[in-house]
This record gives sequence, structure tokens and C-alpha cells, in this order.
Amino acid sequence: ACFPLLLGGQALLWRHRHGSLLGFGRSAQVCVLPGVLSGVLWAVANACSVHASEYLGVALGFPLTQSCIVINALWGISLFDEMPGLPRRAACATGILAILLGASLLALYARG
Repeated sequence: ACFPLLLGGQALLWRHRHGSLLGFGRSAQVCVLPGVLSGVLWAVANACSVHASEYLGVALGFPLTQSCIVINALWGISLFDEMPGLPRRAACATGILAILLGASLLALYARG
């Protein structure tokens, strides 16, 4: 029920930006499959994070599931060439190391 509403909203935005709906159908065809697949992957990952928090406890499971930002950062840098330049990438690498260190400490010491 929500998809037609979202599609209509996107059509209105397209018409506002381009002055007509010319090209919207092709654009929607190209974008629907990747959008649906990313939504399915997100839903599966969300279900897995709920199970991880249930199994490990919220204090340990939730922070560990949030360490997925490391994958997102590496994905953005390698595929989309985000953060050009050594200083930005060094800052990102420092953040990634801090996240991995925190996740490792949680995994080692949270269960006592």
C-alpha cells in the first residue's frame, strides 16, 4: 500500500524538477530493482541484529551490530571514491580502528 504512494511522490518531484514526466518511467524501471534489493538486504540485516541482541543481550549485541559502519565506510571509499586525499582517509582509518577496538573489547569483556 505504501509503494504506490511513494512512487506518486517521486513522480511529483520528477515533474517539479524536470517540468514534465518525460523520462520518469525509464528512470523508475532502472531504480526499482536496486531499491527493492537494498530494502530486502536491510530487512534481513535488521532481523539478524534483533536476533544478535536477543542472543548476546542488548548491552553487547546492539553496539556490535552498529559496527557495520566500518563496512559502509570501506564500501564508499573503494566503490565510490569517497574521501579523496590522504588526510581524510587517515582520519577514517583512525575511526575504523577505534570502532574495531571497541567492538573487540566489548566481545572480550562484556560477558565477564
